[in-house]
Amino acid sequence: MENMGAWPQMDCVDSDAIIGILRNVPGASELSQNLDRIGNVATTSINAYEVLFGAKKSIDENKISEVRNILAKFEILQFDEKVAEEASRIHNELEKRGEQLDMRDMFIGSIALANGCTIITRNVKHFSKIKGLKVEKW
Repeated sequence: MENMGAWPQMDCVDSDAIIGILRNVPGASELSQNLDRIGNVATTSINAYEVLFGAKKSIDENKISEVRNILAKFEILQFDEKVAEEASRIHNELEKRGEQLDMRDMFIGSIALANGCTIITRNVKHFSKIKGLKVEKW
């Protein structure tokens, strides 16, 4: 799929960054402040699932509410037909190279790439397997 350079640059925040912000992990408050300052920040429907799943495992309504509040700050990018095309291309490419990537990470990366986003993560090793995806460590 061609680079979607026509859209303004957007950052796409990975689950580890959202969890870091929720848990006040060192460096996460600076990340949160930078994201608030920048605006135009997204996450994916897959990331939303991951953090909601974790919160709901705790059965703590306060944590679930906190996750919903932080997700409300992001544009939630969906896994749609355009992303399915990108994901199938990436999956084939990885297979040909003999590399593996967790399916959720591949979907997250595909959503970010299809939407012209830079993925903000600490999981640089995995996401860097996706050619063309801009990856930034927080």
